[in-house]
Amino acid sequence: MRLGFTSFGGPVAHIGYFREAYVVRRRWLDEREFAELVAIANLLPGPSSSQLGIAIGARRAGRLGGLVAWLGFTLPSAVVMTVLAFAVASADVADAGWVHGLELVAVPVVASAVGVNREIVQDGVNGFLASTPGEWRQKLSALMGDGELRRRMGAAGRRTIQARYSLQVNGPRVAAVIGAALARTRASDAFVHASGEPR
Repeated sequence: MRLGFTSFGGPVAHIGYFREAYVVRRRWLDEREFAELVAIANLLPGPSSSQLGIAIGARRAGRLGGLVAWLGFTLPSAVVMTVLAFAVASADVADAGWVHGLELVAVPVVASAVGVNREIVQDGVNGFLASTPGEWRQKLSALMGDGELRRRMGAAGRRTIQARYSLQVNGPRVAAVIGAALARTRASDAFVHASGEPR
């Protein structure tokens, strides 16, 4: 659970935290076993660091260990992000200094040309898509060598995320889904109550 509260960064950082905690300190796995679990987690669709945590927990204590590992790693960050979302939703943060700081660090990406990446990344506009090792080298070199390109793509990426995934765009959608679910629950409860069926 400690890793769930303290593991900042993306999957690559999480994998490093896992290695330190479970290979180096606790010695639950050796380097070969850890590398195999990392490889398997990277082959599966979905969040590789969460899958790795589940695999380590399952290897250590079976299915229940996998479930506990998932809850311990995923639940803390989900709770923190939910609390922050509600806090931000109820505050006017448009001009907050920390929001401006986040805007400054918007960076373009180089992503594999697969799955949802093709929908989000507009190649050459808000990031790059790469399919071969040569394309990865070329596109990473272009970004590293051109500050203006990084700035322009980072700003375009931020606009893409705001337009598709911001609270302003998705808040009403989420509220509508929750409202519809509540309406169905109320209708179901009313039917059960009216028909006299036990609950």
